[in-house]
Amino acid sequence: GEWVRLNVFTLNAVKKAELKARFAEERLAELKLIVETDPKEEFIVELKDKLSRRLEEVQDDAERLDGEGRDVADLVEKLNSLSLRHQGVIERVLESAPEQARQALRYVLEVSRRGHQRAEEVLLRQKEKGHILAERAEEILERNLRQLSKHASSTVSRIEALPEGDALRERLEEVLEETL
Repeated sequence: GEWVRLNVFTLNAVKKAELKARFAEERLAELKLIVETDPKEEFIVELKDKLSRRLEEVQDDAERLDGEGRDVADLVEKLNSLSLRHQGVIERVLESAPEQARQALRYVLEVSRRGHQRAEEVLLRQKEKGHILAERAEEILERNLRQLSKHASSTVSRIEALPEGDALRERLEEVLEETL
């Protein structure tokens, strides 16, 4: 499984971190499926723990490798994109998630938001160290800003389509406020 792929077949530390990011993406898909089909709390909590652990490992790896002076610009770009996708998926799943799943999903959402922030900090350090050109760093940051703006606009549209006082509307407003 994952352990063998990480520890036997992948020797490069940056590639290991990228593989962990891919595993986090798989855990997110599993979490979304469970919440949508059979939202038993024990399964949600277990997947939340696995997903959060993988996200934090990738974030830690990016910071550690950056601290070692390694070029992690590509990893950081993937981590930024991954974090934004995670946030979008989790926020949409939160809309229809049963109450027992919401706390776990909010936790994963917060881990993902922190990951995005940490990735941007590493990106700026990579730029300072000359591992990434200023133009590429700006492109990555602009792309992130466009994704965040698009996501916020989509959420606002969903909010406006719901009647005042609707529980879902209130949840969406709360999520949007946390995002901004």
